[in-house]
Amino acid sequence: MTITLNALQKQRRDTASNWTSNNPTLLAGEWGVESDTKKFKIGDGSTAWQSLDYVPIPDTNRLLTGNLTVGGNFTVNGTTTTIDTTTLTVEDKNIEIGKVSSPSDTTADGGGITLKGTTDKTINWVDSTDSWTLSEHLDFASGKVLKVAGTQILSATALGSSVVSSSLTSLGTIATGVWQGTAIGSAYMTAGSTSVVGALQLTDSVSSTSTTTAATPNSVKTAKDAADSAQTTANAALPKAGGQISGNITCAGTETVDGRDLSVDGSKLDGIEASADVTDATNVNAAGAIMESDVDAKGDLLAGTADNTVARLAVGTDGYVLKADSSAATGLAWASELSNDAVYTNAIQDDAVTEDKLANSINTAIAANTAKTSNATHTGDVTGSTSLTIANDAVGANQLASNAVVNDSVSASAAIAGSKIAPDFGSQNVQTTGTISDGKGNLRSIPSNAQGGAYVAVAADAGKAIYISTGGVTINNSVFSAGDAVSIINNSGSNQTITQGSGVTLYNAGDATTGNRTLAGRGMCTVYFASATIAYISGAGLT
Repeated sequence: MTITLNALQKQRRDTASNWTSNNPTLLAGEWGVESDTKKFKIGDGSTAWQSLDYVPIPDTNRLLTGNLTVGGNFTVNGTTTTIDTTTLTVEDKNIEIGKVSSPSDTTADGGGITLKGTTDKTINWVDSTDSWTLSEHLDFASGKVLKVAGTQILSATALGSSVVSSSLTSLGTIATGVWQGTAIGSAYMTAGSTSVVGALQLTDSVSSTSTTTAATPNSVKTAKDAADSAQTTANAALPKAGGQISGNITCAGTETVDGRDLSVDGSKLDGIEASADVTDATNVNAAGAIMESDVDAKGDLLAGTADNTVARLAVGTDGYVLKADSSAATGLAWASELSNDAVYTNAIQDDAVTEDKLANSINTAIAANTAKTSNATHTGDVTGSTSLTIANDAVGANQLASNAVVNDSVSASAAIAGSKIAPDFGSQNVQTTGTISDGKGNLRSIPSNAQGGAYVAVAADAGKAIYISTGGVTINNSVFSAGDAVSIINNSGSNQTITQGSGVTLYNAGDATTGNRTLAGRGMCTVYFASATIAYISGAGLT
């Protein structure tokens, strides 16, 4: 007898938080349902709740959360299958599209891939052209080429060697190569001439006068041979002008050579006596030339005479000078000495007369108010009742002997302007019982610049002490130069701020920090400038 029992099965239930906190281990096949999320897990007898996966079930939107693995084949029947994912990974290396029960080119027409963008980017099969059709450019990676049937036909820079036929109608500039095709007709080339780039017509003629056509090699050779023959004939003839003849010239009778007639005997030119001798002084002088025999001794001079002839003036006595003398045949004569006052200062070259060339009387008297502006040498005394005038700048440092001028040599009433003294004392010491000052004052003291309010340091403060009682001091950019130093004294019991201006880097010598500094009451510091923009500060009461 069959007994039928009707029973209700109730699964184990709890809230998601309780399941998580309790973390029980379900029996194998036991269900655990989260009463508040409607999700459930099935136990395996050993895995705790938190490590079990939820059984995937669609939510209210018919969506499955979590991963879904289908162990068998997955078939979707419908018109449209939508995959809403960032990355689609397909393990198969061949993807079939357009697979119908009876595939053909007609059913494949328009099939392909469409990438959505501002406009569709497509790769489609077009049955009417029997071709794959691309809507966009193809850009191959560097080093990649285009091949047909395994043969390269195009790279980034060249056609493949297998491309031997083409229907190109225009080309750019062909830089190199060998033309192996049929001859190019002149109608396809730009007409040229000897001065215009293009196709040039050749003329096989040695008498052509055209300026636009060129000669053939044959006509060029013919003209060259004719020119060589003419040159040979010309070389055998007498030169017309500027040429040179080697060998003798034989004249049959009276011929004209360079405007003069040859004598009948051919031994000399007409107009030259038969007995002419170029070693004869009479003949040479008559021709206006000079011979060595015209002079007789070392130092002889040849000078012109009143009748336009040349006469010899014998050498003079040692020490004599040559002077003009109209009574002499040559207008010149030797003189034994110069008369008094014959030579003036403007006729003597600088440094030409030295002390040893002058009479000793120079040591006892010099003419009154005589000026000498160029170099001269004198080691004796200069005496006389009148004055000796030396022009401005006539005596330089290199013209005074060592110890030539000492204190006893300078009058007590004499004075030398400071502008006339060069400030270069070399390694010598400078001593004075007076005060040495510069543009800022006495070099033995530091000038003070007292200020009663906020003050911005200026270039003139270099070498000074700024005496501030209130308002502080500001150091600005590009005011001081490298090597300048400024002291700052706080003449009050309150702190004073030393402000680092824009563009200036003010280093505290105590800790290498930069920025504004505080100078305590009665404090004192010094600012040293390494450059126009970098300074170092150090002192007492400085923070």
